[in-house]
Amino acid sequence: MNRKLLFIVIILLLFNVKSVHAMTLKPTGNNETSRGKNLSVYLTLIRSDEEYSISAIDGELDYNKNAIELISYTNLLSNWRELSGIKNNNRFAYANLEFNNLINVTNQKIIKLDFKVKQNADYGNTSISISNPTATDELGNEVEIKGGSHIIRVLSDINTLSNIIIDGIKFNFDETKEEFNLTTEIDKINIIATKKDNNSTISGDIGIQELEYGINTFKIVVTSELGTEKIYTINITRKDTRSEVNTLSGLVLTPEIIKFDKDISNYGVTVKNNISEIKLDATLTDSKSSFVDGYGPRKIKLNVGNNLILIKIKSEKGQIKTYSLNIIREKEVIKEDIPEKEEIQEIEKLSDNNYLKKIIINDTEIVFNKEEYERKITVSNDTEKININIIAEDEKATYTIDGDENLKVGNNTYSVKVKAQDETIREYKIIVHRKEENIPLSNNSKLKDLYIKGYKINFNKDTNEYTLKINKETQLEIIYTLDDSKSDAIIKGNNNLKNGSIIKIIVVAEDRTTTEYIINIVKSSYNPIIIVLLSVISGIVLALIIYLLIIKIKLKFNTK
Repeated sequence: MNRKLLFIVIILLLFNVKSVHAMTLKPTGNNETSRGKNLSVYLTLIRSDEEYSISAIDGELDYNKNAIELISYTNLLSNWRELSGIKNNNRFAYANLEFNNLINVTNQKIIKLDFKVKQNADYGNTSISISNPTATDELGNEVEIKGGSHIIRVLSDINTLSNIIIDGIKFNFDETKEEFNLTTEIDKINIIATKKDNNSTISGDIGIQELEYGINTFKIVVTSELGTEKIYTINITRKDTRSEVNTLSGLVLTPEIIKFDKDISNYGVTVKNNISEIKLDATLTDSKSSFVDGYGPRKIKLNVGNNLILIKIKSEKGQIKTYSLNIIREKEVIKEDIPEKEEIQEIEKLSDNNYLKKIIINDTEIVFNKEEYERKITVSNDTEKININIIAEDEKATYTIDGDENLKVGNNTYSVKVKAQDETIREYKIIVHRKEENIPLSNNSKLKDLYIKGYKINFNKDTNEYTLKINKETQLEIIYTLDDSKSDAIIKGNNNLKNGSIIKIIVVAEDRTTTEYIINIVKSSYNPIIIVLLSVISGIVLALIIYLLIIKIKLKFNTK
């Protein structure tokens, strides 16, 4: 073959060789939906290079018609002439014979397909695929093209439980209910919840749960795959079978003798001046009750004058009863060097006021009763030092404070001695409890219950003021239960009660948050003796009137 013939053959071959280019036509777009929702999917042409252009493309849509239906489609290439569009919701064909408007980019969305998910579609995955695609380049040559698939997940909206099991409590789960009320006497349960749909998630109060006395509310949240929530509420009432006994069976003072009655809460005792310390022994009526920390049997140093000693007993149920001992230590009598009258008058002017007015710890004033000689407060672990400042009730009094300013973890005891002008001394004890690391201070300063012996009071821990009409008592027996056992309570004004008196119960939380409950006392202003005399006089007057009426009637009949 000569050279001229070979050249002609090569030229012919060049003009007749078909170009082969790799590309993919696949659906893209939303990949999650739910029943009854619309979703948009795009037929996207993906190419590996841009050295050629596409003039025509066709293929078939494959999808589960039981799950989704095609409701509309849109040609995204407005300058393409639509040859046949989409037939029978699956066969599509598009072409453009204008050379200047051919597809010549790497990724091109050709058609927008709008589907609707059927209401009865199965939850889970469904797919839209392109099968048997063909494409032609600008020269009319067939182009190698593959079809792709797009997975769409129909999200489940099931957010229900198939069962709830509570270990320790007999319980029949009802699928139609979302709230359950149960009763038990146990202190711990295990809540096990079973979801109806494995694609849903469970959160909330499941697993081991501690039960407080009274109503305990637990919530189980079921979240569907779609994100909708359903909340199941379980109310479990733990019966309170604890003892309410908070009395003493015996109370002994050494060296003094006291006639004790468990139903009498207040006692007055006078001791000689030479008795500077007294031992207090007390026996609980119920072994399940306990003494409040710092208010049980102990040795007590007596100041000259009044000494208010409190004994606090907490029942197993948490109710606190207080016995009050007012011990009066007599003043010392000095017989030697008896002064003249003028000097006696001068001595009598010396103040014997050795009470505290204020206690300030680290710039915070502490709530206390000036006649209670022991006060306990709690501080956080990061409080490493303590600064105690006090103000005496009498400016003529002096004081000393003994104790280390550096705090150790646990109890730290400080002695405050107040010396009056007449040199009588009253000692107060302050116990500062520093908490362990990472244990926060409680801010609960509420009472849980409040009882007044012999009277009914409709107590609510969120109601702070009450009015109580009483008889002739000058003091009330007040029994309370703290909402938080770590808090403390101080009662003020519960003595010499009269009409208009105010009793305050101040609850102090660990962080020194306070709540004040006020009881306004109403007392009859009438003298009972006068009331009796008036009743007798009224009776006599009434009898006299009746007698006169009888006489008048008899005279009238006799006249006739």
